[in-house]
Amino acid sequence: MEAVSLDMTVCDHKLREIISNISHLTLRNVDSCTTLIVTIALEQSRLMCNIWWQQFKSNYMSLQSLTKDLTGFFNQKQYQKCLDIIPKVKLELLKQGLLGNIDENKINVKDLEVTRSILEIGSLSVINLSKDGEFKNYIDQLRPFYQLKDLSPSDNQNKLMALYLLLLLSQGDLATFHIELETFQSDGLTIDELEKDKFLYFPIKVEKWLIDGDYNKLFEILNQDPEKYPCQEFNLFKSSLVDAVRFEIYKNLVKAYQKLPLDNFKNLLFLRTNDDYDSFIALFQDELNLSIKNGFVHLNDVSQLDFTEEPTDDALLIRNVLSYAREMETII
Repeated sequence: MEAVSLDMTVCDHKLREIISNISHLTLRNVDSCTTLIVTIALEQSRLMCNIWWQQFKSNYMSLQSLTKDLTGFFNQKQYQKCLDIIPKVKLELLKQGLLGNIDENKINVKDLEVTRSILEIGSLSVINLSKDGEFKNYIDQLRPFYQLKDLSPSDNQNKLMALYLLLLLSQGDLATFHIELETFQSDGLTIDELEKDKFLYFPIKVEKWLIDGDYNKLFEILNQDPEKYPCQEFNLFKSSLVDAVRFEIYKNLVKAYQKLPLDNFKNLLFLRTNDDYDSFIALFQDELNLSIKNGFVHLNDVSQLDFTEEPTDDALLIRNVLSYAREMETII
């Protein structure tokens, strides 16, 4: 709380009267003078406390009102209005020492839990508006609160961390994904235990199937009824995850084959319709280096590969699948 400076303009009538009486005293009235000085000091302290309390009450009422409005907008799914009001809420939190360098020993636990809830509302608002960069910032702001042992567990913690993991997968950032999982494990949780969580199991399974090349399971879970997702926000990552998986398959195709029939190419990338195919080509036009001739897709990137490296398991799997398909066509 800011320091309060007092001058004669904030002194009430009683204090003015006490101060004016000092001018009528002489050195022979030492006791009376001392009594008046003590009285002045007490009155000044009373006034300072009163002003401090008024300012504190004003800030508290302001924060309470803003928090009520923020919660109302969030419950109505008016996420942009949430973002419009949050800067004002954060300013009030800063004034009360609830953001920044937090000393949990000097702050009421309930106040910290309210601050955590406000940041969670902010994080869910920005992710619903597809503001990925801001979402990452909110996750960083929430980390200290999730590490405070005296706070009651948050129902949103695993949900938000699962969304963060999905964001990392959609961006192809597997390194950071694994670092985040190690953070959970450093808290004494195993992967098996994490998979039992209704939110965390989803990104963990997606990453596992992606690494294993189990693309059928990936597309099955990504294309399931949105109502079956643990929360509505998971559906926000469906499109980007599908695109990321398709591009991962493409990279392995490049390592596995120089050319293949266009229909096989579409099937392996789960491009079910012409629109799917056109969208994929348009989205990754800068990364793709292929051409289509006589019904075959020529994967020109193969000429740039270092064939001294051992092919990946995914590349071998795709090569074997294609070889098997050709053999079956020959037999038929």
